[in-house]
Amino acid sequence: MRWLYLIIVLPVIILIYLFIKSLAAPENLGLKNGKLLELPASANAISSQTSDPGKRVEPFVFKENLEKTKETITKIAIAQGATLLKKEHSYFHFVYKAPIIPFRDDVEFFFDETTNLVHFRSASRVGYSDFGVNRDRYEKIKKMYDNSQ
Repeated sequence: MRWLYLIIVLPVIILIYLFIKSLAAPENLGLKNGKLLELPASANAISSQTSDPGKRVEPFVFKENLEKTKETITKIAIAQGATLLKKEHSYFHFVYKAPIIPFRDDVEFFFDETTNLVHFRSASRVGYSDFGVNRDRYEKIKKMYDNSQ
């Protein structure tokens, strides 16, 4: 009986702990010297500004201009169910929630006007692996962005 209790209750307690931990947004996100935050050592994050080839993705090229680019990124993120947490001139921070267990991922966009590129960072708030969720999200956003007018 004791084993059954541990097998059922312990995973539930762990899930509740992880869920509660994922509610708080990291305080260190944003731009620092024209760069998004470095990625953690864990496998649950990707970025266009990392030197780690396994976690690197390509930045987006601006559309017609900065405003059109921002508008397109915002429409895509909102259409995917994201919530905009922070909007600055050259930086957006969205939060995505997982559909089944509502863990949260932070997705950031840096609109670099000197290069006309949009840098991307997506990271899970908890856990070690994300089973490719952040990379899949990037691929979907990139495809929608590339196919937009």
